Amino acid sequence: MNAGRRNAPGPGRLVAAAALVAASVAVARAAAVPLADGALVYEPGPAPFKAYVKELRTPGGVQVLLDSPADHIHHHGLMLALGADGVDFWTEKPPEKMGRQVARGPAGIGGNSLRQSLDWQAPGGTNVLVETRQVALRAGSPARPTRVSWESVLRPAADREVQLWGRHYFGLGLRFVRELDGAAEFLFRPGATNRVVRGDECLTPGRWCAARGAIGGRPVTVAMFDHPANARHPAEWFTMTKPFAYMSATLGLEKAPMTLPAGQDLRLRWAVALWDGHVAAEAVDAEWTAWTEDKDGTTKGIP
Repeated sequence: MNAGRRNAPGPGRLVAAAALVAASVAVARAAAVPLADGALVYEPGPAPFKAYVKELRTPGGVQVLLDSPADHIHHHGLMLALGADGVDFWTEKPPEKMGRQVARGPAGIGGNSLRQSLDWQAPGGTNVLVETRQVALRAGSPARPTRVSWESVLRPAADREVQLWGRHYFGLGLRFVRELDGAAEFLFRPGATNRVVRGDECLTPGRWCAARGAIGGRPVTVAMFDHPANARHPAEWFTMTKPFAYMSATLGLEKAPMTLPAGQDLRLRWAVALWDGHVAAEAVDAEWTAWTEDKDGTTKGIP
Protein backbone atom coordinates (compact mmCIF):
# COMPACT_ATOMS: atom_id res chain seq x y z
CA MET A 1 0.00 0.00 0.00
CA ASN A 2 2.72 2.48 1.01
CA ALA A 3 4.85 1.50 -1.98
CA GLY A 4 1.90 2.19 -4.23
CA ARG A 5 1.57 5.66 -2.76
CA ARG A 6 5.25 6.40 -3.25
CA ASN A 7 5.05 5.35 -6.92
CA ALA A 8 1.79 7.12 -7.70
CA PRO A 9 2.33 10.16 -9.94
CA GLY A 10 1.73 13.50 -8.30
CA PRO A 11 -0.10 16.45 -9.85
CA GLY A 12 3.11 17.83 -11.28
CA ARG A 13 3.89 14.60 -13.09
CA LEU A 14 0.35 14.37 -14.44
CA VAL A 15 0.58 17.90 -15.83
CA ALA A 16 3.94 17.12 -17.40
CA ALA A 17 2.57 13.91 -18.94
CA ALA A 18 -0.43 15.78 -20.35
CA ALA A 19 1.88 18.39 -21.83
CA LEU A 20 4.00 15.67 -23.41
CA VAL A 21 0.93 14.05 -24.97
CA ALA A 22 -0.27 17.42 -26.29
CA ALA A 23 3.17 18.09 -27.74
CA SER A 24 3.19 14.68 -29.43
CA VAL A 25 -0.21 15.39 -30.99
CA ALA A 26 1.00 18.78 -32.17
CA VAL A 27 4.07 17.19 -33.77
CA ALA A 28 1.89 14.58 -35.51
CA ARG A 29 -0.40 17.27 -36.90
CA ALA A 30 2.57 19.38 -38.02
CA ALA A 31 3.74 16.41 -40.10
CA ALA A 32 0.97 16.96 -42.67
CA VAL A 33 2.48 17.37 -46.13
CA PRO A 34 1.21 20.18 -48.42
CA LEU A 35 1.71 19.96 -52.17
CA ALA A 36 1.40 22.83 -54.65
CA ASP A 37 0.95 25.46 -51.94
CA GLY A 38 -1.81 23.50 -50.23
CA ALA A 39 -3.83 22.41 -53.25
CA LEU A 40 -3.43 19.01 -51.60
CA VAL A 41 -2.59 18.30 -47.95
CA TYR A 42 -1.52 14.76 -47.06
CA GLU A 43 -1.64 13.28 -43.56
CA PRO A 44 1.11 10.62 -43.45
CA GLY A 45 -0.48 8.90 -40.44
CA PRO A 46 -1.31 7.01 -38.52
CA ALA A 47 -3.73 9.72 -37.39
CA PRO A 48 -4.49 7.62 -35.50
CA PHE A 49 -5.34 4.77 -37.90
CA LYS A 50 -4.74 5.82 -41.50
CA ALA A 51 -2.61 7.80 -43.90
CA TYR A 52 -4.78 9.87 -46.24
CA VAL A 53 -5.39 13.08 -48.22
CA LYS A 54 -6.72 15.55 -45.69
CA GLU A 55 -7.47 18.51 -47.99
CA LEU A 56 -7.99 18.81 -51.73
CA ARG A 57 -8.84 21.96 -53.67
CA THR A 58 -10.23 22.94 -57.05
CA PRO A 59 -8.12 25.25 -59.25
CA GLY A 60 -10.00 28.18 -57.67
CA GLY A 61 -9.18 27.02 -54.14
CA VAL A 62 -12.45 25.38 -53.06
CA GLN A 63 -11.70 22.67 -50.46
CA VAL A 64 -13.93 19.60 -50.95
CA LEU A 65 -12.92 17.05 -48.27
CA LEU A 66 -14.22 16.44 -44.74
CA ASP A 67 -11.92 14.83 -42.19
CA SER A 68 -13.11 12.75 -39.22
CA PRO A 69 -16.61 14.19 -38.67
CA ALA A 70 -18.40 13.35 -35.43
CA ASP A 71 -20.93 11.13 -37.21
CA HIS A 72 -18.20 8.88 -38.68
CA ILE A 73 -14.82 9.68 -37.15
CA HIS A 74 -13.18 7.05 -39.37
CA HIS A 75 -14.03 9.00 -42.54
CA HIS A 76 -10.79 10.77 -43.45
CA GLY A 77 -10.96 12.95 -46.56
CA LEU A 78 -9.70 10.74 -49.37
CA MET A 79 -8.64 7.40 -47.90
CA LEU A 80 -7.92 3.80 -48.88
CA ALA A 81 -9.28 1.10 -46.58
CA LEU A 82 -10.12 -2.58 -47.07
CA GLY A 83 -10.51 -5.70 -44.98
CA ALA A 84 -7.62 -8.16 -44.90
CA ASP A 85 -7.53 -11.58 -43.24
CA GLY A 86 -10.42 -10.76 -40.95
CA VAL A 87 -8.98 -7.39 -39.89
CA ASP A 88 -11.09 -4.28 -40.52
CA PHE A 89 -8.98 -1.35 -41.74
CA TRP A 90 -12.00 0.89 -42.44
CA THR A 91 -13.68 1.35 -39.07
CA GLU A 92 -11.89 2.72 -35.98
CA LYS A 93 -14.12 1.55 -33.13
CA PRO A 94 -13.47 -0.26 -30.92
CA PRO A 95 -9.85 0.83 -31.49
CA GLU A 96 -8.33 -2.27 -29.89
CA LYS A 97 -9.97 -4.45 -32.57
CA MET A 98 -9.20 -2.42 -35.71
CA GLY A 99 -6.24 -2.34 -38.05
CA ARG A 100 -3.85 0.56 -38.59
CA GLN A 101 -1.76 1.85 -41.49
CA VAL A 102 1.64 2.59 -39.97
CA ALA A 103 4.28 4.50 -41.93
CA ARG A 104 7.69 2.85 -42.17
CA GLY A 105 9.35 6.25 -42.33
CA PRO A 106 8.86 9.79 -43.62
CA ALA A 107 7.14 10.18 -46.96
CA GLY A 108 9.53 10.84 -49.81
CA ILE A 109 8.62 14.07 -51.60
CA GLY A 110 9.64 15.08 -55.10
CA GLY A 111 8.00 18.08 -56.74
CA ASN A 112 4.24 17.68 -56.42
CA SER A 113 4.30 13.97 -55.57
CA LEU A 114 5.03 11.84 -52.54
CA ARG A 115 5.80 8.19 -51.97
CA GLN A 116 5.28 6.27 -48.78
CA SER A 117 5.71 2.73 -47.44
CA LEU A 118 3.02 1.54 -45.02
CA ASP A 119 2.52 -1.52 -42.86
CA TRP A 120 -1.12 -2.55 -42.50
CA GLN A 121 -1.04 -3.85 -38.95
CA ALA A 122 -3.56 -6.05 -37.15
CA PRO A 123 -4.36 -5.38 -33.49
CA GLY A 124 -1.26 -6.40 -31.56
CA GLY A 125 1.10 -5.13 -34.26
CA THR A 126 1.29 -8.09 -36.67
CA ASN A 127 1.79 -6.92 -40.25
CA VAL A 128 -0.85 -8.20 -42.65
CA LEU A 129 -0.07 -6.18 -45.77
CA VAL A 130 2.76 -3.98 -46.99
CA GLU A 131 1.80 -1.03 -49.17
CA THR A 132 3.85 1.21 -51.39
CA ARG A 133 1.77 4.32 -52.10
CA GLN A 134 2.31 7.22 -54.47
CA VAL A 135 0.17 10.34 -54.55
CA ALA A 136 0.93 12.76 -57.38
CA LEU A 137 -0.72 16.13 -57.92
CA ARG A 138 -1.16 18.04 -61.16
CA ALA A 139 -2.07 21.57 -60.16
CA GLY A 140 -5.13 22.99 -61.85
CA SER A 141 -5.70 26.20 -63.77
CA PRO A 142 -8.65 27.97 -65.41
CA ALA A 143 -7.97 25.77 -68.45
CA ARG A 144 -7.69 22.38 -66.73
CA PRO A 145 -8.86 20.65 -63.54
CA THR A 146 -6.76 19.87 -60.52
CA ARG A 147 -5.92 16.17 -60.71
CA VAL A 148 -4.44 13.83 -58.14
CA SER A 149 -3.26 10.35 -59.10
CA TRP A 150 -3.27 7.67 -56.40
CA GLU A 151 -1.37 4.42 -56.83
CA SER A 152 -1.12 1.66 -54.23
CA VAL A 153 0.84 -1.57 -54.53
CA LEU A 154 -0.30 -4.09 -51.90
CA ARG A 155 1.40 -7.38 -51.08
CA PRO A 156 1.22 -9.89 -48.22
CA ALA A 157 3.57 -9.02 -45.39
CA ALA A 158 4.46 -12.65 -44.70
CA ASP A 159 5.08 -15.70 -46.85
CA ARG A 160 1.42 -16.64 -47.05
CA GLU A 161 -1.70 -15.61 -48.94
CA VAL A 162 -3.98 -12.84 -47.71
CA GLN A 163 -7.70 -12.63 -48.34
CA LEU A 164 -9.06 -9.17 -49.08
CA TRP A 165 -12.68 -8.60 -48.08
CA GLY A 166 -14.98 -5.67 -47.62
CA ARG A 167 -18.38 -4.15 -47.24
CA HIS A 168 -20.09 -2.56 -50.22
CA TYR A 169 -18.33 0.78 -49.67
CA PHE A 170 -14.75 -0.42 -48.93
CA GLY A 171 -12.12 0.95 -51.31
CA LEU A 172 -10.79 4.41 -52.12
CA GLY A 173 -13.38 6.58 -50.39
CA LEU A 174 -14.07 10.31 -50.49
CA ARG A 175 -16.09 12.15 -47.83
CA PHE A 176 -17.44 15.49 -49.02
CA VAL A 177 -17.79 18.68 -47.00
CA ARG A 178 -21.17 19.35 -45.39
CA GLU A 179 -22.48 21.62 -48.14
CA LEU A 180 -22.92 18.59 -50.40
CA ASP A 181 -24.89 16.53 -47.85
CA GLY A 182 -28.27 15.84 -49.42
CA ALA A 183 -27.34 18.05 -52.37
CA ALA A 184 -24.67 16.22 -54.40
CA GLU A 185 -25.70 15.23 -57.92
CA PHE A 186 -23.88 12.13 -59.15
CA LEU A 187 -22.97 11.80 -62.79
CA PHE A 188 -22.00 8.73 -64.82
CA ARG A 189 -21.31 7.81 -68.43
CA PRO A 190 -24.44 7.53 -70.58
CA GLY A 191 -26.07 4.13 -70.25
CA ALA A 192 -24.78 3.38 -66.75
CA THR A 193 -27.23 1.49 -64.53
CA ASN A 194 -27.11 1.38 -60.76
CA ARG A 195 -28.06 -1.14 -58.10
CA VAL A 196 -29.72 0.17 -54.95
CA VAL A 197 -28.13 -1.30 -51.81
CA ARG A 198 -30.13 0.49 -49.13
CA GLY A 199 -31.82 3.88 -48.96
CA ASP A 200 -30.09 6.08 -51.53
CA GLU A 201 -26.87 4.05 -51.34
CA CYS A 202 -26.12 2.73 -54.82
CA LEU A 203 -23.45 0.78 -56.68
CA THR A 204 -22.88 1.75 -60.31
CA PRO A 205 -20.23 0.14 -62.56
CA GLY A 206 -18.19 2.45 -64.73
CA ARG A 207 -14.77 3.84 -65.48
CA TRP A 208 -15.54 7.07 -63.64
CA CYS A 209 -18.03 8.71 -61.31
CA ALA A 210 -18.54 12.42 -60.69
CA ALA A 211 -20.38 14.59 -58.19
CA ARG A 212 -21.63 18.12 -58.78
CA GLY A 213 -22.74 20.65 -56.22
CA ALA A 214 -21.99 24.00 -54.65
CA ILE A 215 -19.58 24.76 -51.81
CA GLY A 216 -19.69 28.21 -50.28
CA GLY A 217 -21.99 29.24 -53.12
CA ARG A 218 -19.42 28.18 -55.74
CA PRO A 219 -20.30 25.34 -58.16
CA VAL A 220 -17.79 22.47 -58.32
CA THR A 221 -17.41 19.09 -60.01
CA VAL A 222 -15.37 16.28 -58.45
CA ALA A 223 -14.72 13.08 -60.43
CA MET A 224 -13.03 9.83 -59.49
CA PHE A 225 -11.36 7.64 -62.12
CA ASP A 226 -10.67 3.90 -62.22
CA HIS A 227 -7.69 2.72 -64.28
CA PRO A 228 -8.38 0.06 -66.93
CA ALA A 229 -5.47 -2.03 -65.63
CA ASN A 230 -7.04 -2.33 -62.18
CA ALA A 231 -8.33 -5.67 -60.95
CA ARG A 232 -12.07 -5.97 -61.58
CA HIS A 233 -12.20 -2.87 -63.79
CA PRO A 234 -14.56 -1.14 -64.22
CA ALA A 235 -15.01 -0.19 -60.59
CA GLU A 236 -18.34 -0.34 -58.84
CA TRP A 237 -18.91 3.18 -57.56
CA PHE A 238 -20.52 3.50 -54.19
CA THR A 239 -22.52 6.73 -53.90
CA MET A 240 -24.83 8.28 -51.32
CA THR A 241 -26.14 11.75 -50.51
CA LYS A 242 -28.14 11.30 -47.28
CA PRO A 243 -27.46 11.82 -44.46
CA PHE A 244 -24.05 12.71 -45.91
CA ALA A 245 -22.42 12.77 -49.35
CA TYR A 246 -19.87 10.06 -50.09
CA MET A 247 -18.42 8.17 -53.02
CA SER A 248 -15.85 5.43 -53.30
CA ALA A 249 -14.19 3.20 -55.87
CA THR A 250 -14.90 -0.36 -54.78
CA LEU A 251 -13.64 -3.78 -55.85
CA GLY A 252 -16.85 -5.67 -55.20
CA LEU A 253 -15.26 -7.42 -52.22
CA GLU A 254 -18.58 -7.77 -50.40
CA LYS A 255 -19.70 -10.16 -53.15
CA ALA A 256 -16.40 -11.84 -53.97
CA PRO A 257 -13.38 -11.60 -51.64
CA MET A 258 -10.03 -11.55 -53.40
CA THR A 259 -7.10 -13.83 -52.56
CA LEU A 260 -3.67 -12.23 -52.82
CA PRO A 261 -1.07 -15.03 -53.09
CA ALA A 262 2.20 -14.88 -51.15
CA GLY A 263 4.78 -12.77 -52.94
CA GLN A 264 2.29 -11.32 -55.41
CA ASP A 265 1.53 -7.62 -55.80
CA LEU A 266 -1.86 -6.03 -56.31
CA ARG A 267 -1.44 -2.72 -58.13
CA LEU A 268 -4.36 -0.28 -57.93
CA ARG A 269 -4.55 3.12 -59.63
CA TRP A 270 -7.18 5.79 -59.30
CA ALA A 271 -7.40 9.53 -59.81
CA VAL A 272 -9.53 12.44 -58.63
CA ALA A 273 -10.18 15.47 -60.84
CA LEU A 274 -11.67 18.75 -59.59
CA TRP A 275 -13.21 21.56 -61.62
CA ASP A 276 -14.59 24.94 -60.70
CA GLY A 277 -18.11 24.99 -62.12
CA HIS A 278 -20.36 22.19 -63.30
CA VAL A 279 -18.98 20.23 -66.24
CA ALA A 280 -20.73 17.74 -68.48
CA ALA A 281 -20.08 14.00 -68.79
CA GLU A 282 -18.15 14.59 -72.02
CA ALA A 283 -15.58 16.74 -70.20
CA VAL A 284 -15.18 14.15 -67.44
CA ASP A 285 -14.75 11.37 -70.00
CA ALA A 286 -12.12 13.36 -71.87
CA GLU A 287 -10.17 13.92 -68.66
CA TRP A 288 -10.36 10.20 -67.83
CA THR A 289 -8.87 9.44 -71.26
CA ALA A 290 -6.13 12.05 -70.82
CA TRP A 291 -5.24 10.52 -67.45
CA THR A 292 -5.16 6.90 -68.60
CA GLU A 293 -3.10 7.78 -71.66
CA ASP A 294 -0.90 10.17 -69.65
CA LYS A 295 -1.17 12.73 -72.42
CA ASP A 296 0.45 15.50 -70.36
CA GLY A 297 3.23 13.33 -68.93
CA THR A 298 2.27 13.99 -65.32
CA THR A 299 1.35 10.44 -64.28
CA LYS A 300 4.35 8.29 -63.40
CA GLY A 301 3.64 5.03 -61.65
CA ILE A 302 5.56 3.07 -59.05
CA PRO A 303 8.30 0.97 -60.70
